[in-house]
Order: sequence, then C-alpha cells, then structure tokens
Amino acid sequence: GGGRRGGRERTMLAPRHLVLALCALAAWCSEEVPSEELAREVLGSISDPQTLSQLLQWSLNHSDLDALHAKAEAIRAEAGDVGSSVLSAEGNVGEVIDSGSVSEQKVLPAPADVSTEQRTSVRVEASAESFAARREELSALSAKMFPNQVEIMKSVMRDALNASLELDVREEALLALQELVEDLDNAKDFMAIGGFKQVMELLGSETPALVAGVAWIVGTAVQNQRELQLQMLELHLMAPLLQLLHAHTAAEVRTKALYALSGLLRNCAEAQLQFKQGEGVGVLLRTLADVSSPRLVRKALVLLTDLLAERASREDEELEGREEERSLLSTLQHSPELCEAVLGGLRVPDVDTQEKAVEALQSMLTAGVELDSSAAEGCSSAAMLLALQGFIAQAKGGEGSDEVLALAQRLEAMLVSAQLS
Repeated sequence: GGGRRGGRERTMLAPRHLVLALCALAAWCSEEVPSEELAREVLGSISDPQTLSQLLQWSLNHSDLDALHAKAEAIRAEAGDVGSSVLSAEGNVGEVIDSGSVSEQKVLPAPADVSTEQRTSVRVEASAESFAARREELSALSAKMFPNQVEIMKSVMRDALNASLELDVREEALLALQELVEDLDNAKDFMAIGGFKQVMELLGSETPALVAGVAWIVGTAVQNQRELQLQMLELHLMAPLLQLLHAHTAAEVRTKALYALSGLLRNCAEAQLQFKQGEGVGVLLRTLADVSSPRLVRKALVLLTDLLAERASREDEELEGREEERSLLSTLQHSPELCEAVLGGLRVPDVDTQEKAVEALQSMLTAGVELDSSAAEGCSSAAMLLALQGFIAQAKGGEGSDEVLALAQRLEAMLVSAQLS
C-alpha cells in the first residue's frame, strides 16, 4: 500500500486513466469481439490494477444512456444541412450510400409509415437493453480480473489462522498477507477489519515459522507510517515483540521481531517511550552483545544508528516538551553497554557487522556520546581507536566498502584529535 504508496501519483493520473477507461467502455459496447480479449487489449496499458478497477467501476456507475442519447440528438439537430435520414452505422433510419460530404451523399428515405417518435423509442429501448447487458458483462469481468483486496486478505487470514491446515499452507498465507500489506491502502484496510489483532494471536504460537511470519507482516505494514504505528501501539504490540527479541530460541523469530520493532520505533516518539518503559534499551544492547548471531547484531546496529541519528538531526529546541524522546536518547547516550556493543561489533570477524559498527560509531559521536565518560570496563576512546584502526587496515586490503573505509578514516582522525586535545 495505494499502493504502499503512490496515492498522490494515482490521484494525478486518474483523469487520464478515466478517459482511457471510458473509451474502453465505449469501444466494448460498439464492437462485436470476445469481451475478455477486448478488455485486456484496450485496458492493458494501465498498469495499476486497483486504479483501473476503480475507474472501470466508476464509468459503469455513472453512465447515463438517456442523457447521452439526448445530447446526440441535439448535435444532430444543430447540423443544418444534415437531414434526419442521414444515417449512422447502427440504429438509424436509412443507410449512407456514398462517401464524401453530407450534401453530396445519397440517402435512403425513412419508411413513411413509421413516425420519428416510434423509431426513436425503438432505438433507445434496444440500445438500453444492449448497454445493460454489456454493463453486466463488464462488471463480472472486472470482478474476475481485479478481485476485492479486502476479501482476499480475509481469505488468506482465515487460512493462516486455521490450525487444521498443513503448516506450509499457513506459511504461504502469511507470506501472501505480508505482500498485500506492502500496499498502504491494503494495510489500512487490514487494520480496519481487525486483521492485525487477529493474526497477532500467532505470536504466541509454538511454531517459529508462524511467529516470524506475523512479525514480518507487522514490520512491513508500519514502515514510516505514523497512523499504523500508533494503531499497533494501541494493540499493545511492544511487549510481545520485546519478549520475542529477548528470549526466543529461533534466530529467524528474533530477526523478524527486531524488524517489526525497528518499524515501530523510527520517527515515532510514542513508540520510543513504550520501548524505554518496557526495558527495550537493555534488550537491544544485549542483542548487540550476542556475537553468536552476526546477522542479528548487524540489524540491531542499524536500529541503534537510526535512533541516535534522529537525535542528531533535530535542533535542541525541537525536543522541548518531548521528554519521551529526550529520555530514550539520554539512556542511549549514557549507557556503558552501548560503547561495549559498538566496540564488540568492530571486533567481530564479519565485515558487514564491522561496517555497521563503524556507522553506529559515527552516530554515537555525532549525538554527543563521550566514550571516556562511560563506566564500562575496557571501553574507552583509546580502545575504540585501536579497534577502528584494525578495521581500516583490513579494509585497505580490499575487503568491504570504500565508502565505509573513508568514513572510518574520518572517525579515526576525530578520535586522534580528541586524544591530543
């Protein structure tokens, strides 16, 4: 989602799509070709299924055959030298014989024993019946080609929650939901029908794949979407996610729980307050110290970097009156475990983890963390400098990103300068 999330773009393009859809409808009603083939041919250039479906439905609901007919008759009456016996391709009272201008055309006269009113009535009734049949056919085809997204989400959710189904079927259902809620409109609709609340029940499942699947759905839906972040908090989602990250034995579950937490916390002061109140800082720092799972440590370092960067990106006056943000950031800034965690990341024999630790160190220094003020044993600016220099020497040997290497060298200069001052 609307998609995740081009609502404005679809709004801007809607008039053009509407014209295309109306033209498609007119062509459908006037040509005798297989309906599904024609629908795909004339509508296939519109790439967004949801927009297309809405526009087609709009054209169906707003077509007024009588009004269109009246306008056509008025235009015909205003064409001065065009008599009533000049005929169109279908439904009129004679037949055009030759090509050329209207004045040069020979026309067949209308039958004398049929009044104009009778002929008009017959044409309108026949056209109305034909159009009604076409409208019904188009509606059915539209429903077939573009099924209702809410109904799809309800269906796959039922499969995910159905304990009688095979595990792989339930996993596939959760994966389908995760893909659906990537669209912002779908995510909002899923919240509106109570979908998130229902699938959250699976966070207590004894099957790791189901737990991880639900956490992935949540994390996908809330990415930088404040409305959904707040609604998830109302569902009391913070505590179970922290518990999963802290204590679950499956690495995939912990990784997906951290993913969901990251989505909740970014740029959301209310979530950050709940995170602190739930001892989330301690859980995050213990995760950073878990060298047995480099992948998890990398993701935790990214979250830490983002949280610290939020502080650095704001002026102090912008935080006035927002004590929840000050509180969380203050806890991070003065945590002795933070220094140890980043130092440990630099020492892990994994290049990706080391690079994330370099970026986290930059955020620490930018946010004003003073390494030598830490009470942590063995974590000081000198120890950090030594670990950073070890990374630089390794990176110069050709491992890792040149960009991160350049960043590490700038940080090295900062630490050396701080020691000399």
